[in-house]
Amino acid sequence: MMRDKRAVSPVVGTILMMAITIILATSLYAWVCSLHPDRAIPSATFFDVDVIEVNGYKVLAITVTANVQNTRWNQIEIMVDDERLVHNVDDRILAGDTIYVYNDGHTLRIGETLEEVGQNVKGDVGTDMVLVKIIDMRSNAVIFEKEIVLS
Repeated sequence: MMRDKRAVSPVVGTILMMAITIILATSLYAWVCSLHPDRAIPSATFFDVDVIEVNGYKVLAITVTANVQNTRWNQIEIMVDDERLVHNVDDRILAGDTIYVYNDGHTLRIGETLEEVGQNVKGDVGTDMVLVKIIDMRSNAVIFEKEIVLS
């Protein structure tokens, strides 16, 4: 009796082609996803920084100029020169929000209201100029960077 061996080759070929196709599709998907991290904040134009005076001390007012989608305050880090600050509030970042960076006499702090800042401010945020960076902690990308003149 002779066996028909022709059926073995097409079955093996089909399985190999399917495996190669799945591997290529998975690799292509991973590569495309790495090109566009969907979790990063898209633009630095969402923030503006001004110097204001509270009780005679220089304070930074960081204002959100447009809604930042899917981002909360505790997902960004504010860097003033070498000092890193995280606002531990789980609220969404919305247009019109303003937070204040002030010196409490020992270190820089974040305040939500001018009343809070007025009660705690005991020094300027820096001397002549400070570098302000805002970093998206999810992607570790700098999304805002500006030198601010304090004088």
